Amino acid sequence: MIGQYRPATEINPGWHIRIQDQDETWTWHEVAMVVETETPAGERRLRFLCKGGREAVALKTDDVMCRTPEEARQAIKEDPGRIS
Repeated sequence: MIGQYRPATEINPGWHIRIQDQDETWTWHEVAMVVETETPAGERRLRFLCKGGREAVALKTDDVMCRTPEEARQAIKEDPGRIS
């Protein structure tokens, strides 16, 4: 698996993030948009809107398992039948 934990604030559209599904498996999803939000209590969050309709939310201070577009291309090149 190519990827690493990085600060949530570094993630941009085109990056892939790893999201846990309801069946507790982990899959990669390409980020289409990043939206910054703040709760009434002042908690600052990032919402990752992914291609295919998935969403994920992280605190701005969180580290998130992700890979850059280059790392994603490398992972697919190494194993074209699998992206997770």
